[in-house]
Amino acid sequence: MQHATQQLGNTSQIGKVRRDIARVRTILREKAGQQ
Repeated sequence: MQHATQQLGNTSQIGKVRRDIARVRTILREKAGQQ
C-alpha cells in the first residue's frame, strides 16, 4: 500500500522539482544579467 502511495507522490514531486528548476534558472539568468 505504501509503495503505491509513494509512486503517486513521486509524480507530483517531479512536477514540483521541474518548477523549482525553472525558478532557479530564472534567478540565475537575472543574476547573470546584473553582473
